[in-house]
This record gives sequence, C-alpha cells and structure tokens, in this order.
Amino acid sequence: MFEPNYKLEQTNVNLGAVKAVGPCSITNQVYTTKEFSLEDFKDWSNSNKPIQNTGLSSLSDDDREFLISGMSPKAFNELDNN
Repeated sequence: MFEPNYKLEQTNVNLGAVKAVGPCSITNQVYTTKEFSLEDFKDWSNSNKPIQNTGLSSLSDDDREFLISGMSPKAFNELDNN
C-alpha cells in the first residue's frame, strides 16, 4: 500500500543507535523518529514478527507506523479522519 522511503542515520556509534529520517509517503514532509537500536531494527526487518512484539516496542505508535508504512503521524491522522 505505502512504501517507506527513509534512511537510517547513526546517532550513537557506541550504543549502535539510529533514527529513521525521510519523507512521509503521503505528505512528503520529512519525519524523524526517536533513537532506537539498529540490532532491534534488523531483527524486526528480517522476521515476520509484528513490530510491537520486538525490541522496537518501546518506540511510540507514531514512530512504529513510520517504520512500517512510511506515514507520518500527521498523514495517518488525516487518513483516519476521512
């Protein structure tokens, strides 16, 4: 349905932390997630587990949705209200 188009930017080399930054798949406005573990991201992206059942469960619903679909909170709310 929606194709994420973000890049992972390293934020803390010692902790293996990254954040996802990229344009929203609907609004094209840049969105940035909070910091998360690169290892947790790899584990999720290489599995069939729901994101909330992985090490990424500590991210907000908005940040997890952005990782899954590339949709920012603003776009998701606009779709939900229509």
